[in-house]
Amino acid sequence: MKRTLLMALLALGGSPLQSRAAESVAASEKGALPIAEARGRIDAVVNSASGEEMSAVMSRLSAADQRQFLADVNKAIAELPGSVEEKTAKYLNLNHAAVKVAQKGNAMALLAEVFATVPPESLTVVSERFAANLLNRSADPAVTYSDAQYTNIAVKLMKVVNERLAEADNASVRSAFAIVMLVRASNGSPADLKDLLVDTLSDGQARELARSEWIPAALGKDGREANFEPLLASADAGRRPDLEFVLAIAGPQHLDAVLADLLGRNTDPQAGLSERTPVLDAVQSTLIKQVPILDDSAATDPRTPRPNDPNPGSSMPPRPPVPPEPPVPPEPGPY
Repeated sequence: MKRTLLMALLALGGSPLQSRAAESVAASEKGALPIAEARGRIDAVVNSASGEEMSAVMSRLSAADQRQFLADVNKAIAELPGSVEEKTAKYLNLNHAAVKVAQKGNAMALLAEVFATVPPESLTVVSERFAANLLNRSADPAVTYSDAQYTNIAVKLMKVVNERLAEADNASVRSAFAIVMLVRASNGSPADLKDLLVDTLSDGQARELARSEWIPAALGKDGREANFEPLLASADAGRRPDLEFVLAIAGPQHLDAVLADLLGRNTDPQAGLSERTPVLDAVQSTLIKQVPILDDSAATDPRTPRPNDPNPGSSMPPRPPVPPEPPVPPEPGPY
């Protein structure tokens, strides 16, 4: 009966949270999947064109195994041949799919795993798209989040991220990418959110760099284009992927609101929150325009490669030229 009701919600166009609840019920009916068996499907996951295979596997894993499997998948992507754009498209689709089907109470841990195991150069795209499609305050039209609620979510998430990154390489840079994501997803309010999140960094020098250089540049404040070079240079990372190529490879991006999951409101997402008129179609058509996303022109701006840049140039094939239209034959003359 429970499954029937949830499937009915999906058929009637229920909220993103209701959709994930239905998917979770369907997955639980298939039975849990041992991590060893899941690892046997990594090749199929990383070679799939979308995140469907990732969702199918992740939805059947325990919370702890979800975190381990996501780390294993990201390691497998890193070892694939191909350009940074091709790999970034896989990171984007597969990590989105993983967070979307997080077990109850596990979404923050999975987001922390994303920032711990995706390379910094690919985080330039992943953090931006997650800000627009997963964590944006406007993503769920049925719920309005106050500044206090959003700040509470953001600070708690940064605590989890920082704890996961304690032993990771380039921990402060990776944490800064998470802060950029959360500030963008906030839609500009509260105004002091950046400083509150920067204060969660334990390293004093990193806090100063994040506050004065890394994050302002990445956010593109004061009319400037978003610039991730300070972050990438600090991590000795590869070049920033070409956004246009990444999105062309990744395919359509979808809204999947997860803020309610981060609040721990999986079963009652509207408890204590004010109501809004459900206008999902309108939000979906306007959200991307409202949220500052990477500027295509900034993504393709050439910059001087660093001597140790592992991705000095794009290996993506050039776009084929558009063939000219054939000339229109002249009208036949009189016979």
